[in-house]
Amino acid sequence: MSVDVHAHFWTDAYLDKIAALGKTDTAAQRGMGAGDGAELEARLALMDRAGVDLQILSASPQLPHGRDEVAAIDAARYVNHQYAELVARHPGRFLAFASLPLPHLDASAAELERALDDLGMPGVAMTTTIMGQPLVDSPAARCSPSSTAAAPCCTCIRPGTPPARR
Repeated sequence: MSVDVHAHFWTDAYLDKIAALGKTDTAAQRGMGAGDGAELEARLALMDRAGVDLQILSASPQLPHGRDEVAAIDAARYVNHQYAELVARHPGRFLAFASLPLPHLDASAAELERALDDLGMPGVAMTTTIMGQPLVDSPAARCSPSSTAAAPCCTCIRPGTPPARR
């Protein structure tokens, strides 16, 4: 089986939600082939031509991180629900890593539990920085699947924007 573990899926509605959280670089993801509809059909055809059986999707680097806890939770739940629906529509073609509303730890732990237990996601995607702070120095590092999950799962850590030098 050929598996692509670095794949994305972003709808304009989700990108609008994270732009409202303060993300300023969402224009780069719009119309690049990672959306729904015709973009998704073209992706599936490309996967077939390339011999890729399965893609594991993540929203990173466009993760729902933001100071506004309510908006971050809404965006995380939204994208996780979108991913779960896509996986259900195309069984065997996609899996998805959960997105968390960081830096809000209690909300992130609750969303991680929902994503793993209720939505059946195999793990979580994180970036090396959370809102400009290195993950290793962030309280977000304590929000790991091992602390909340009943079953084993994966943590996929992708490069994030380096923190500003001081």
